[in-house]
Amino acid sequence: RGTPGMPQQVHELRAVRPHPFVPRHPRPLGADDLQLATAWMAAFFAESGAGEGARPGWAREAAAIHVGRSSLHFWLNPDPVCMAGGRETSEGVARIGPVYTPPAHRRRGYAGALVADLSQRLLDGGCHTCCLFTDVRTLTSNHVYAEVGYQPVASVNEVWFRPA
Repeated sequence: RGTPGMPQQVHELRAVRPHPFVPRHPRPLGADDLQLATAWMAAFFAESGAGEGARPGWAREAAAIHVGRSSLHFWLNPDPVCMAGGRETSEGVARIGPVYTPPAHRRRGYAGALVADLSQRLLDGGCHTCCLFTDVRTLTSNHVYAEVGYQPVASVNEVWFRPA
């Protein structure tokens, strides 16, 4: 028997809507950022439930993979205030995620600015579509992504199975 997981929607974007200016800029994470990226990845997994059933060390492994691919970025103000991943995953389609802002930095536009910037760079780099997954219960992130131009295109019902 499966246990219902996070109810999700897949969103797509083909053109970034102009986003309000938010001071500072993004930068890719490097090897020196692995500790902070791991902590934020663990927090993202814990808050979203995305790490349910994950083995120990999964957050560090996920952060290391993103850092190795140069697909994880910080929004700086002047220190990191938000993190988002983004890369082309198949022919002309990019995936955004994970996106995480620590509680002390939320509601200031950092996530929207970073997602808009990252999405535009992927489109400018040859992708025709960007996509991301959201938890339908998290109204704030769904609103932020809609402001950037993401539109829901499919629903996903996640189910977790545990060995007997």
